[in-house]
Amino acid sequence: MPPSGRECWVSAYIARGTDQIGVYLAFANKYELAADAYEQLYCDREDIEKEIGVQLDWVSRNEGTPTIWVVRPLGDWRNPQVRSQHLAWLTGVTNRFVNAFRPRLNAYFRKVEQKLP
Repeated sequence: MPPSGRECWVSAYIARGTDQIGVYLAFANKYELAADAYEQLYCDREDIEKEIGVQLDWVSRNEGTPTIWVVRPLGDWRNPQVRSQHLAWLTGVTNRFVNAFRPRLNAYFRKVEQKLP
């Protein structure tokens, strides 16, 4: 994700230990523009959630590292039908995360770059 994978990224995961699958957008702890970028996204959260098609959890820097995510129960991962449904969900939500967040982050960082001397 913009500006680079070191500062901001989208991850999909399967956590069998906690019985969850999910997708999240995170910012690096030490990234100085994380709070501002997060706030820009947060202001557009209703449209973002409509695009992604799920309600997201939003955590600001005041509560830790800015993170935006969605999780769901894993269930019976050994069942091939359940596993297939989960993988399809992860693929779809991950793609929608990228499509919703990338253009907004690109626009934000273009504005930031224009303000730099």
